[in-house]
Amino acid sequence: MSEEFSQEEYLDARGWACPLPLLKTKQRLRKMDPGTILKLLATDPSTPKDMEVLLGKTKDELLSFSKEEEVFCFYIKKG
Repeated sequence: MSEEFSQEEYLDARGWACPLPLLKTKQRLRKMDPGTILKLLATDPSTPKDMEVLLGKTKDELLSFSKEEEVFCFYIKKG
């Protein structure tokens, strides 16, 4: 069961093929204020690895990751 955070931004990338979830997440995070939480939903199987690489290069923090059926859910705090 996934945790719930009071997110302030939401990005629904379900149905988008790689590299769109990664690119759109990068764009959204760039525009956000530090401390803001982004909820990202995605279905592309490469998204978890892409997010791991992305967050390894930024000050942004993965607060939660879960998968229900074929949907990945990420809560990312802008660093």
